[in-house]
Amino acid sequence: MKRDAIIFDAKTHTYRYLDKDLSGITKRIGRRLGKVFPDDPPPAIDAARAHGTHVHRSFEYLVKHGKMPLNDEARFVMGALRARYDFSVCGIASEFLVSDYEFYATAIDIVIFKGEGRIDIYDIKTGVFDREYCSWQLGINKYFAELEGDLHVDRCGVIATRDKYVYNVAPKSTERVKSLLYGGRHGKERASGQGACEPDRDCE
Repeated sequence: MKRDAIIFDAKTHTYRYLDKDLSGITKRIGRRLGKVFPDDPPPAIDAARAHGTHVHRSFEYLVKHGKMPLNDEARFVMGALRARYDFSVCGIASEFLVSDYEFYATAIDIVIFKGEGRIDIYDIKTGVFDREYCSWQLGINKYFAELEGDLHVDRCGVIATRDKYVYNVAPKSTERVKSLLYGGRHGKERASGQGACEPDRDCE
C-alpha cells in the first residue's frame, strides 16, 4: 500500500512520502478554529506537550512490545480498549501513518482492525477534551485512511485520560475536510455546524 512509504521523523516532526515533504494537520485545524500552536511555547504549554508525548510513546511501546508500561494513563487507554474489543480476533496499531500523498500526512493514535477492512480509530487526549477540534482531526484521519479503498472507518472516538472517559466523536464529512485542507479547489468551507457523519454520542 502507498501508506507504507510514508516516513515520519520524530526529531523534526516532519513527514515525507517518496520525494515529497508533507505538512502535518495540527496548525491547519488550529487556523480554522482560531487556535495558536507556537513553535516556542511558554513553559506550561511545553510541559503539557511533553506529558502528552510521554503518554503516547508509552502506549506505542505497549502495542509494539506487548508489555504493560508503568504510565497510568497509557494503562487506562489499554484498559478502555480491552473493555470494548476482543484482541484475540481484533488487531491494533499505534501511530498509524496516513496521508493524501500530495500535501498532508498525520499519525492516527490508535487503529482497531476488526476484519474485512473495517476499522475503528481513536485519538488519545491527555489535556482538555475539545470536541470541535477532535471532530476535525478525526474527520481528516478518516478521509486519509479510506483514500486507498482498502479500509473503511466505522467509528471515531477520543480516549481522554484526564477525564477517564471515552468520547464517541462524529467526524467532519469528507466534503468539509477537503474544503478545510484544499480551499477553493473543493468549494468554500461552510460556517455552519452541519456536515458531521452522525450525531455526537458519548459512551462510557
